[in-house]
Amino acid sequence: MFVNGSNVGIGTASPTSKLTIVGTGTDDTDIRLYDNDGT
Repeated sequence: MFVNGSNVGIGTASPTSKLTIVGTGTDDTDIRLYDNDGT
């Protein structure tokens, strides 16, 4: 779980990446793919 400004994301981790839903509780919800180092 991470907090990015007003956005809260919950993601599932895999060996190389995690799929994170960004924008929970906001008007927009973005789905972004991050590497395991968070970039």
